[in-house]
Amino acid sequence: MEFTLNNLLHAKKQKILSRWQSLAMSSYENHGLLNEKAKAGRFSDPVAYVTMDNTNKIYDLLICEENNAEILAPLEEICRLRAVQDINPSSALSFIPALKQLVREELKDEIKSGMYSDELTEFDKRIDDIARLAIDRYSSCRARIDEIRINEIKRLNGRDAG
Repeated sequence: MEFTLNNLLHAKKQKILSRWQSLAMSSYENHGLLNEKAKAGRFSDPVAYVTMDNTNKIYDLLICEENNAEILAPLEEICRLRAVQDINPSSALSFIPALKQLVREELKDEIKSGMYSDELTEFDKRIDDIARLAIDRYSSCRARIDEIRINEIKRLNGRDAG
């Protein structure tokens, strides 16, 4: 039985996912908490929890054979979280396309043979699609935050009548 790229990605999931999650957390000052998994709970460290949980879901959905809309929910959670942070957009979402390089580094011996080139091209395309969706979601979240701020300023200044 010949391994497909998705089989390899599944077999090396923990190593790739761990590196990807560390990269995703590196834009935060407290990204060291990612290594303290006992403390990275929903309430004790919500940033690490949301990032770890949703990158795990995205990775699993990414290596599935079918590309479905289920990826929108975890992507939306990450974008909401990052939209309220004091991070510029390129830093907030750079971890998504960086997965391509992480996969290449982790599978360099397998990729050398060239037998996965077509699958790797398709995988890269899927990551690019996810990155584009993330930009859209992140922009929507930022626009909503700006709208809320403007409405609050209007309300505080007594200009909410019109």
